[in-house]
Amino acid sequence: MCNPALKGLIATTTTMFAAYRINNPDEIAPAHRHSPNAIRFGLTGHTNFTGVEGEPITFGPGDLVLTPHDTWHNHGNEGEGDAVNLSVLDMPLVNVLNATYFESNYFEQDEEGVTVRRDTQADRFHPDYSRRTYGKGGLKPRTVSHERGTGNASPMYVYRWEETAELLENLRDSDGSPYDGVMVEYVDPDHRARALLHHDLLRPDAAQGRKDAGVAPEREPDLHRVRGERPFDRRRPALRLGTVRHVLRPRRRMGRACQRSRQRHDLLRLVRRAGPQDAAFLFAPWAERSRR
Repeated sequence: MCNPALKGLIATTTTMFAAYRINNPDEIAPAHRHSPNAIRFGLTGHTNFTGVEGEPITFGPGDLVLTPHDTWHNHGNEGEGDAVNLSVLDMPLVNVLNATYFESNYFEQDEEGVTVRRDTQADRFHPDYSRRTYGKGGLKPRTVSHERGTGNASPMYVYRWEETAELLENLRDSDGSPYDGVMVEYVDPDHRARALLHHDLLRPDAAQGRKDAGVAPEREPDLHRVRGERPFDRRRPALRLGTVRHVLRPRRRMGRACQRSRQRHDLLRLVRRAGPQDAAFLFAPWAERSRR
């Protein structure tokens, strides 16, 4: 999703690029790695797949998957239905630093100890390793290594929506913020002072607080919903990413770059068919959001 205000740059904000990713049924892309950090946020379908450093992760709506820089990973769909996720990378920032690279020559040892080139990674961890190891808040295992990938990112590669939703609901009646309602952070369990990003639960009082402070829109925003009662506006489906609101338009009104991509058009049609359980949401990036 390219921001037209950024004069042709492949960027959604000045530091991040976001894109819808549609995975065909039973499709797994070759293993690769790159210098930009990335996250995958499940939107539709429960068979989105990302294998990260040997941990095969199947995820669905609301699940957050990390692919830190230089970690080998695969993308795909392990089912027969449609699966869509949101991919966000800090590629514009890395591009400015002239440090972007991609690598797709993946090698690993076979059963006989011979190093061979492979298209996909062998499973080296349990599919639910991240939740089993780091899923209990306040507890950190002492008998496993937390040095995964380059060792410079969270060793927890998937944050499940069930735990996030449960915590938000448990905090629903707390004081919260008059502007952002209830807010929780996704943190690195190995360095708890390091916040990755955050997720909000907007309540009616938060919308009123924004309005009183002069920062609320005239109508109640349809925000922070991964699952909810309100469906997409089928005429103008929208994604809110940080301070940028990107509205998907019919193909005849897209820019030239989008017109060259038949897959993007197919994805637009899929998003428009989203059911009532898939509502618009606000994705909060690493940087603090603007109050304007």
